[in-house]
Amino acid sequence: MLKNVKRLTRRSFTVLLLYLILVVLWLWVGSSPGDDKVRFDNEEIRLLKGEFQISTKDQSLDASLPLQIEAQKGDTIVLKRKLTREDVSGDSFLFYVKQAKIKAFLSGLLIYEEPERELPFPMLSGSYWRLIRLPVNCAGRILTIEITPETDKYAGELPEIYAGNKSALIYMVLKQGALALVLGCTALILGVAVLVCGLMIKDRLLAARMYYLGLLTATTSIWELLESRISQLFTGNIARASLVLFSCFGLMPVLISAYLLTYDGLRNKWYIKWIFRLSVGIYLLMQLLQVTGVCYYMDMLPPVHLMFILILVGLIAGFLDLLKSDQEKKDFSIYKATGLLGAFGMADIAWFYMVPSGRVAIFMRMGILVFIGYLGYGALRQVGDLRVQETKQKLYQKLAFQDILTGLKNRTAFEKEMNEIRTEEKEWKTEHPKENRVVLVTDMNGLKKINDGLGHTKGDEAIIRTGSLLKQSFEGVGNCYRIGGDEFCVLSRVERMEDFEEAYREFRAAVRRAAEQTEYQYAVSVGYCVVDESGIDECLKKADRLMYEEKSRSKKQTEEPKYLSGTSV
Repeated sequence: MLKNVKRLTRRSFTVLLLYLILVVLWLWVGSSPGDDKVRFDNEEIRLLKGEFQISTKDQSLDASLPLQIEAQKGDTIVLKRKLTREDVSGDSFLFYVKQAKIKAFLSGLLIYEEPERELPFPMLSGSYWRLIRLPVNCAGRILTIEITPETDKYAGELPEIYAGNKSALIYMVLKQGALALVLGCTALILGVAVLVCGLMIKDRLLAARMYYLGLLTATTSIWELLESRISQLFTGNIARASLVLFSCFGLMPVLISAYLLTYDGLRNKWYIKWIFRLSVGIYLLMQLLQVTGVCYYMDMLPPVHLMFILILVGLIAGFLDLLKSDQEKKDFSIYKATGLLGAFGMADIAWFYMVPSGRVAIFMRMGILVFIGYLGYGALRQVGDLRVQETKQKLYQKLAFQDILTGLKNRTAFEKEMNEIRTEEKEWKTEHPKENRVVLVTDMNGLKKINDGLGHTKGDEAIIRTGSLLKQSFEGVGNCYRIGGDEFCVLSRVERMEDFEEAYREFRAAVRRAAEQTEYQYAVSVGYCVVDESGIDECLKKADRLMYEEKSRSKKQTEEPKYLSGTSV
């Protein structure tokens, strides 16, 4: 049954995943603008085509955008262009600039300048969209844009400039970032869910695995959202958003290496431990250098890239060690997932250094999605298996301490509680001076006659009836046990003896009513004793003796009664 449920769950998950992939591909790749009949972006958006006059302190040229020129941090790059009527058909210009400060002039008149920010410590401006509103009747006037790069990485990178109405330009940005927004938010929710799931798991190793995977997923989603050119949707402080972006990226090697340490084949590897420690050290150093203004996050990306490479090397070493081991069942899942992540990561690192003006983290995003998706599914499957195991364990435990026939606790459970009472017996009176402990023993009369005369089915029925009456009467007052064939016991703890006595009277009355309804002679003998300084074992003996005394008296009666009252001391 459980295997069928698990198999059905896996198949359902696979079908759903394939369905979502097909839907996304159909919506994102398969459709074309010409197919749309109802659109929001019906206003025209154009690129500023034609040449700009581009000048720096070392060079001057006429060229079209986008363009990559030679420049350094701190240089001022000046773009000039005489605006045509086509250029100003809308009311705004929009362009994406990375880590640079911008000024814009129209015929010498300042029309755009970034405000000075009060920063707690030195930081870069960040990469984001600049929107320049145009005054009316600006055709024929000279547009001048000054770009001052803050880092050598993106110095000289001149973006394309879009022209159109403000609403249409903003919609274009939202449309371009819609998929990243959906995927990022979905990953964030998934990461939080995995994190919460990890916190609820009792197995420490699996809980740690889910914990780090959840943190990695959430961290990656935040990085993805901030890197997707739509960070202005969430915050107007792009500089601080940029800090969060780089901080999340620097944290990834720490979380990945910590995640690797949750696997048996890697947890004891010295090189994985040192990679984790080195990742933590580099991350803390990044924070210190950024806060003190000695170095920006942007300039510290090479050490982070190095950590990704070391993780891949450590994983290869762990994989080779696994191949040499004698383990019958070898788990390659972590090596497959991290290997794919490493391959995508290496491609992205190479792209970062070989293509200065290229989009960053293109391959890394795909690799992280594969990594989290593959291992996330595996982790959730492990959680499911663990839940099944815990359910089985609870079932076995219940069966071990439960009497099958009556549903009461069995002899094993009785002995377990008696041992617990014996252990705490010395401190009981001191810690619980107002608590009364009572032991009640009851035994059926004439069970053999019922079995011989009416069959064992009726005998079992009488046993079940006795157990049911005990449970109904002593519910909330004590624990009921079947300790033998037709022998039962109640271990009670009450502050008021009146509560126990009331339950006892209710049991006697219930036996009386049941005796009037049965086709056979139904009766029980009862004895109970209050625990005193002599201890629980002595009390059990007294209660048992009183019960047998009552049973002996019943046998001497000329006419066997339907029920017998109990005796107590």
